[in-house]
Amino acid sequence: MNSTPEQEPTIEDDGQLNEVASTTSSTADTSLPEVHPPSAGFILQLFVIPMVIVAVVVSIVLLFNMLATSASAPELVRNLKRLNEGSWQDAFNLSLLLQNPDNIDLKQDKELAAELISVLRGEIKQGKTEPTRIRLRMFVCKCLGEFTIEDPIDPLIDAALHEKDLKDVDVRRAAIESLALLINNIGPERLVSNRHLEETLIKLTLESSTTDEDASRDEIMSAATYALGILGSDNALETLRSLTHSAHSNTRYNAATGLARHGDLAAKNVLLEMLDPDNPFIKEDESKESLQVMRRDLLIGNALRATMNLADSHSTEELSDLIEAMKALESVDVSTQVGLAAKEAVLQLEQSQN
Repeated sequence: MNSTPEQEPTIEDDGQLNEVASTTSSTADTSLPEVHPPSAGFILQLFVIPMVIVAVVVSIVLLFNMLATSASAPELVRNLKRLNEGSWQDAFNLSLLLQNPDNIDLKQDKELAAELISVLRGEIKQGKTEPTRIRLRMFVCKCLGEFTIEDPIDPLIDAALHEKDLKDVDVRRAAIESLALLINNIGPERLVSNRHLEETLIKLTLESSTTDEDASRDEIMSAATYALGILGSDNALETLRSLTHSAHSNTRYNAATGLARHGDLAAKNVLLEMLDPDNPFIKEDESKESLQVMRRDLLIGNALRATMNLADSHSTEELSDLIEAMKALESVDVSTQVGLAAKEAVLQLEQSQN
Protein backbone atom coordinates (compact mmCIF):
# COMPACT_ATOMS: atom_id res chain seq x y z
CA MET A 1 0.00 0.00 0.00
CA ASN A 2 1.43 3.30 -1.10
CA SER A 3 1.49 6.17 1.35
CA THR A 4 2.33 9.77 0.79
CA PRO A 5 3.94 12.03 3.40
CA GLU A 6 1.63 14.37 5.20
CA GLN A 7 1.91 17.84 3.75
CA GLU A 8 2.98 20.73 5.98
CA PRO A 9 0.38 23.46 6.38
CA THR A 10 1.14 26.46 4.22
CA ILE A 11 0.40 30.12 4.58
CA GLU A 12 -1.41 31.22 1.47
CA ASP A 13 -1.38 35.00 1.82
CA ASP A 14 -0.09 37.86 3.92
CA GLY A 15 -3.42 38.33 5.61
CA GLN A 16 -3.31 34.86 7.09
CA LEU A 17 0.30 35.41 8.18
CA ASN A 18 -0.59 38.62 9.97
CA GLU A 19 -3.46 36.94 11.71
CA VAL A 20 -1.24 34.16 13.03
CA ALA A 21 1.39 36.65 14.19
CA SER A 22 -1.24 38.73 15.93
CA THR A 23 -2.61 35.70 17.71
CA THR A 24 0.87 34.59 18.83
CA SER A 25 1.71 38.06 20.09
CA SER A 26 -1.53 38.25 22.02
CA THR A 27 -0.86 34.89 23.65
CA ALA A 28 2.70 35.91 24.61
CA ASP A 29 1.48 39.19 26.11
CA THR A 30 -0.95 37.42 28.38
CA SER A 31 1.71 34.93 29.56
CA LEU A 32 4.29 37.56 30.68
CA PRO A 33 4.11 39.11 34.17
CA GLU A 34 3.05 42.70 34.41
CA VAL A 35 5.98 45.12 34.75
CA HIS A 36 5.79 47.62 37.61
CA PRO A 37 8.12 50.55 38.36
CA PRO A 38 10.45 49.94 41.37
CA SER A 39 8.83 50.69 44.67
CA ALA A 40 10.21 53.12 47.22
CA GLY A 41 10.99 50.21 49.53
CA PHE A 42 13.04 48.48 46.85
CA ILE A 43 15.07 51.63 46.17
CA LEU A 44 15.54 52.08 49.92
CA GLN A 45 16.96 48.56 50.30
CA LEU A 46 19.11 48.72 47.18
CA PHE A 47 20.68 52.16 47.52
CA VAL A 48 19.83 54.12 50.64
CA ILE A 49 20.50 51.51 53.34
CA PRO A 50 23.96 50.52 51.98
CA MET A 51 24.87 54.20 51.74
CA VAL A 52 23.84 54.72 55.35
CA ILE A 53 25.94 51.72 56.45
CA VAL A 54 29.00 53.04 54.60
CA ALA A 55 28.46 56.50 56.09
CA VAL A 56 28.27 55.04 59.61
CA VAL A 57 31.48 53.03 59.14
CA VAL A 58 33.33 56.06 57.76
CA SER A 59 32.04 58.19 60.64
CA ILE A 60 33.28 55.66 63.20
CA VAL A 61 36.74 55.57 61.60
CA LEU A 62 36.90 59.37 61.53
CA LEU A 63 35.73 59.50 65.15
CA PHE A 64 38.52 57.18 66.28
CA ASN A 65 41.08 59.23 64.36
CA MET A 66 39.72 62.43 65.88
CA LEU A 67 39.87 60.96 69.38
CA ALA A 68 43.41 59.76 68.75
CA THR A 69 44.61 63.17 67.65
CA SER A 70 42.60 65.16 70.21
CA ALA A 71 44.27 63.55 73.24
CA SER A 72 47.64 65.03 74.19
CA ALA A 73 50.80 62.95 74.37
CA PRO A 74 51.20 63.34 78.18
CA GLU A 75 47.56 62.28 78.65
CA LEU A 76 48.05 59.19 76.49
CA VAL A 77 51.22 58.25 78.39
CA ARG A 78 49.41 58.62 81.72
CA ASN A 79 46.63 56.38 80.44
CA LEU A 80 48.87 53.65 79.07
CA LYS A 81 50.93 53.59 82.29
CA ARG A 82 47.82 52.39 84.12
CA LEU A 83 48.51 49.02 82.48
CA ASN A 84 44.92 47.96 81.96
CA GLU A 85 43.16 46.22 79.07
CA GLY A 86 43.02 49.44 77.05
CA SER A 87 46.62 50.56 77.52
CA TRP A 88 47.70 49.18 74.16
CA GLN A 89 45.07 51.39 72.47
CA ASP A 90 46.60 54.45 74.13
CA ALA A 91 50.02 53.38 72.87
CA PHE A 92 48.57 52.95 69.39
CA ASN A 93 47.00 56.42 69.49
CA LEU A 94 50.28 57.90 70.68
CA SER A 95 52.06 56.25 67.74
CA LEU A 96 49.61 58.04 65.43
CA LEU A 97 50.53 61.36 67.02
CA LEU A 98 54.23 60.64 66.62
CA GLN A 99 53.78 59.61 62.98
CA ASN A 100 52.41 63.04 62.15
CA PRO A 101 55.27 64.94 60.44
CA ASP A 102 53.96 68.18 61.95
CA ASN A 103 54.74 66.95 65.48
CA ILE A 104 58.48 67.58 65.24
CA ASP A 105 58.74 68.63 68.88
CA LEU A 106 57.20 65.35 70.05
CA LYS A 107 59.71 63.36 68.00
CA GLN A 108 62.54 65.14 69.84
CA ASP A 109 60.97 65.10 73.32
CA LYS A 110 63.48 63.35 75.61
CA GLU A 111 61.11 63.28 78.58
CA LEU A 112 58.39 61.61 76.53
CA ALA A 113 60.90 59.08 75.21
CA ALA A 114 62.13 58.39 78.76
CA GLU A 115 58.59 57.65 79.98
CA LEU A 116 57.96 55.24 77.11
CA ILE A 117 61.32 53.56 77.69
CA SER A 118 60.38 53.10 81.34
CA VAL A 119 57.09 51.46 80.34
CA LEU A 120 58.80 49.15 77.85
CA ARG A 121 61.48 48.04 80.31
CA GLY A 122 58.92 47.47 83.05
CA GLU A 123 56.74 45.40 80.74
CA ILE A 124 59.69 43.31 79.57
CA LYS A 125 60.70 42.69 83.18
CA GLN A 126 57.19 41.53 84.10
CA GLY A 127 57.05 39.36 80.99
CA LYS A 128 53.28 38.99 80.87
CA THR A 129 52.07 37.19 77.75
CA GLU A 130 48.40 38.16 77.61
CA PRO A 131 47.52 39.43 74.10
CA THR A 132 46.81 42.96 75.38
CA ARG A 133 50.23 43.18 77.07
CA ILE A 134 52.01 41.84 73.99
CA ARG A 135 50.23 44.48 71.88
CA LEU A 136 51.15 47.15 74.42
CA ARG A 137 54.86 46.34 74.13
CA MET A 138 54.63 46.23 70.34
CA PHE A 139 53.03 49.68 70.09
CA VAL A 140 55.40 51.19 72.65
CA CYS A 141 58.23 49.95 70.41
CA LYS A 142 56.43 51.52 67.47
CA CYS A 143 56.24 54.83 69.35
CA LEU A 144 59.96 54.76 70.13
CA GLY A 145 60.78 54.15 66.48
CA GLU A 146 59.10 57.42 65.51
CA PHE A 147 61.57 59.59 67.46
CA THR A 148 64.49 61.44 65.90
CA ILE A 149 66.80 61.14 68.92
CA GLU A 150 69.16 58.30 69.85
CA ASP A 151 67.77 57.63 73.34
CA PRO A 152 65.48 54.73 72.25
CA ILE A 153 68.23 52.75 70.49
CA ASP A 154 69.51 50.69 73.43
CA PRO A 155 66.05 49.97 74.91
CA LEU A 156 64.87 48.78 71.48
CA ILE A 157 67.96 46.59 71.15
CA ASP A 158 67.14 45.05 74.54
CA ALA A 159 63.57 44.38 73.39
CA ALA A 160 64.82 42.87 70.13
CA LEU A 161 66.99 40.38 72.04
CA HIS A 162 64.60 39.51 74.87
CA GLU A 163 62.65 36.26 74.65
CA LYS A 164 61.24 34.12 77.44
CA ASP A 165 58.21 32.88 75.54
CA LEU A 166 57.49 32.29 71.85
CA LYS A 167 54.88 35.06 72.06
CA ASP A 168 57.76 37.50 72.62
CA VAL A 169 58.76 37.02 68.97
CA ASP A 170 56.11 39.52 67.87
CA VAL A 171 57.53 42.13 70.26
CA ARG A 172 61.07 41.39 69.09
CA ARG A 173 60.06 41.86 65.45
CA ALA A 174 58.31 45.15 66.31
CA ALA A 175 61.47 46.33 68.10
CA ILE A 176 63.67 45.53 65.09
CA GLU A 177 61.28 47.25 62.69
CA SER A 178 61.31 50.27 65.00
CA LEU A 179 65.11 50.26 65.00
CA ALA A 180 65.04 50.39 61.19
CA LEU A 181 62.63 53.33 61.33
CA LEU A 182 64.72 55.07 63.97
CA ILE A 183 67.91 54.65 61.91
CA ASN A 184 66.15 56.22 58.95
CA ASN A 185 64.71 59.07 61.05
CA ILE A 186 68.01 59.94 62.72
CA GLY A 187 70.07 59.39 59.58
CA PRO A 188 72.24 56.32 58.85
CA GLU A 189 75.32 58.51 58.55
CA ARG A 190 75.02 59.37 62.26
CA LEU A 191 74.66 55.74 63.35
CA VAL A 192 76.95 53.91 60.94
CA SER A 193 79.69 53.82 63.59
CA ASN A 194 77.41 52.44 66.33
CA ARG A 195 79.03 49.02 66.76
CA HIS A 196 76.53 47.76 69.32
CA LEU A 197 73.66 48.44 66.93
CA GLU A 198 75.49 46.92 63.96
CA GLU A 199 76.58 43.78 65.83
CA THR A 200 73.10 43.22 67.26
CA LEU A 201 71.42 43.42 63.86
CA ILE A 202 73.99 41.07 62.30
CA LYS A 203 73.46 38.61 65.15
CA LEU A 204 69.69 38.73 64.62
CA THR A 205 70.06 37.75 60.96
CA LEU A 206 71.39 34.38 62.13
CA GLU A 207 68.04 33.40 63.63
CA SER A 208 65.67 31.13 61.74
CA SER A 209 62.85 28.73 62.45
CA THR A 210 63.52 25.06 63.17
CA THR A 211 59.90 23.87 63.37
CA ASP A 212 56.50 24.97 62.05
CA GLU A 213 55.65 26.18 65.56
CA ASP A 214 58.35 28.86 65.52
CA ALA A 215 58.02 29.82 61.83
CA SER A 216 57.46 33.43 62.91
CA ARG A 217 61.13 33.51 63.95
CA ASP A 218 62.06 33.78 60.26
CA GLU A 219 60.59 37.28 60.34
CA ILE A 220 63.19 38.23 62.96
CA MET A 221 65.90 37.45 60.41
CA SER A 222 64.00 39.27 57.65
CA ALA A 223 63.39 42.41 59.74
CA ALA A 224 67.03 42.56 60.86
CA THR A 225 68.13 42.21 57.23
CA TYR A 226 65.96 45.17 56.29
CA ALA A 227 67.40 47.25 59.14
CA LEU A 228 70.96 46.45 58.00
CA GLY A 229 70.01 47.70 54.55
CA ILE A 230 69.02 51.03 56.09
CA LEU A 231 72.19 51.23 58.21
CA GLY A 232 74.51 50.49 55.28
CA SER A 233 77.80 50.11 57.16
CA ASP A 234 80.61 48.10 55.55
CA ASN A 235 79.94 45.10 57.78
CA ALA A 236 76.21 45.44 57.17
CA LEU A 237 76.69 45.33 53.39
CA GLU A 238 79.02 42.35 53.66
CA THR A 239 76.35 40.52 55.66
CA LEU A 240 73.68 41.45 53.11
CA ARG A 241 75.74 39.97 50.28
CA SER A 242 75.78 36.61 52.03
CA LEU A 243 72.07 36.88 52.84
CA THR A 244 71.17 37.09 49.14
CA HIS A 245 71.69 33.31 49.25
CA SER A 246 69.36 32.77 52.22
CA ALA A 247 66.78 30.00 51.96
CA HIS A 248 64.20 32.40 53.38
CA SER A 249 62.75 34.40 50.49
CA ASN A 250 61.83 37.56 52.44
CA THR A 251 65.35 37.72 53.81
CA ARG A 252 66.82 37.40 50.30
CA TYR A 253 64.56 40.13 48.99
CA ASN A 254 65.32 42.51 51.86
CA ALA A 255 69.03 41.85 51.37
CA ALA A 256 68.78 42.67 47.66
CA THR A 257 66.80 45.88 48.12
CA GLY A 258 69.19 46.93 50.90
CA LEU A 259 72.22 46.38 48.68
CA ALA A 260 70.56 48.23 45.81
CA ARG A 261 69.91 51.18 48.11
CA HIS A 262 73.69 51.50 48.38
CA GLY A 263 74.40 50.83 44.70
CA ASP A 264 75.76 47.29 45.15
CA LEU A 265 75.38 45.08 42.05
CA ALA A 266 75.43 41.96 44.24
CA ALA A 267 71.67 42.54 44.41
CA LYS A 268 71.13 41.87 40.69
CA ASN A 269 70.36 38.13 40.65
CA VAL A 270 67.80 38.36 43.43
CA LEU A 271 66.20 41.40 41.80
CA LEU A 272 65.77 39.33 38.63
CA GLU A 273 63.99 36.73 40.76
CA MET A 274 61.72 39.41 42.20
CA LEU A 275 60.89 40.74 38.71
CA ASP A 276 59.82 37.29 37.52
CA PRO A 277 55.97 37.20 37.48
CA ASP A 278 56.16 33.38 37.65
CA ASN A 279 58.41 33.41 40.71
CA PRO A 280 57.80 29.95 42.27
CA PHE A 281 58.53 31.17 45.80
CA ILE A 282 55.38 33.31 45.72
CA LYS A 283 53.19 30.20 45.62
CA GLU A 284 55.28 28.54 48.30
CA ASP A 285 54.89 31.50 50.64
CA GLU A 286 51.20 32.24 49.98
CA SER A 287 48.44 29.64 49.64
CA LYS A 288 45.58 31.91 48.51
CA GLU A 289 45.62 33.08 44.90
CA SER A 290 44.55 36.62 45.80
CA LEU A 291 47.46 36.91 48.24
CA GLN A 292 49.82 35.51 45.62
CA VAL A 293 48.82 38.30 43.22
CA MET A 294 49.32 40.95 45.91
CA ARG A 295 52.70 39.54 46.88
CA ARG A 296 53.82 39.32 43.25
CA ASP A 297 52.89 42.96 42.62
CA LEU A 298 54.62 44.04 45.84
CA LEU A 299 57.84 42.20 44.95
CA ILE A 300 57.89 43.58 41.42
CA GLY A 301 57.27 47.11 42.69
CA ASN A 302 60.11 46.81 45.21
CA ALA A 303 62.42 45.41 42.52
CA LEU A 304 61.59 48.30 40.18
CA ARG A 305 62.50 50.84 42.86
CA ALA A 306 65.66 48.92 43.73
CA THR A 307 66.71 48.88 40.07
CA MET A 308 66.23 52.64 39.87
CA ASN A 309 68.46 52.96 42.95
CA LEU A 310 71.16 50.95 41.18
CA ALA A 311 70.80 53.19 38.14
CA ASP A 312 72.02 56.13 40.22
CA SER A 313 75.52 54.65 40.25
CA HIS A 314 75.60 52.21 37.31
CA SER A 315 75.18 52.41 33.54
CA THR A 316 72.21 50.93 31.69
CA GLU A 317 74.63 48.47 30.09
CA GLU A 318 75.46 47.07 33.53
CA LEU A 319 71.74 46.80 34.24
CA SER A 320 70.76 45.34 30.86
CA ASP A 321 69.44 42.05 32.32
CA LEU A 322 67.21 43.94 34.73
CA ILE A 323 65.96 46.28 32.01
CA GLU A 324 65.04 43.34 29.77
CA ALA A 325 63.14 41.74 32.66
CA MET A 326 61.29 45.02 33.19
CA LYS A 327 60.38 45.24 29.49
CA ALA A 328 59.04 41.68 29.59
CA LEU A 329 56.47 42.76 32.19
CA GLU A 330 54.66 44.77 29.49
CA SER A 331 53.56 41.57 27.73
CA VAL A 332 52.56 39.39 30.69
CA ASP A 333 49.51 39.26 32.91
CA VAL A 334 50.31 41.69 35.72
CA SER A 335 48.20 44.43 37.24
CA THR A 336 47.80 47.67 35.30
CA GLN A 337 49.61 49.58 38.02
CA VAL A 338 52.65 47.29 37.88
CA GLY A 339 52.70 47.30 34.08
CA LEU A 340 52.64 51.10 33.95
CA ALA A 341 55.32 51.37 36.65
CA ALA A 342 57.59 49.00 34.70
CA LYS A 343 57.03 50.93 31.48
CA GLU A 344 57.79 54.24 33.17
CA ALA A 345 60.94 52.85 34.80
CA VAL A 346 62.25 51.54 31.46
CA LEU A 347 61.52 54.90 29.84
CA GLN A 348 63.43 56.77 32.55
CA LEU A 349 66.41 54.43 32.24
CA GLU A 350 66.52 54.75 28.45
CA GLN A 351 66.25 58.53 28.64
CA SER A 352 69.08 58.68 31.17
CA GLN A 353 71.25 56.72 28.74
CA ASN A 354 70.69 59.36 26.08
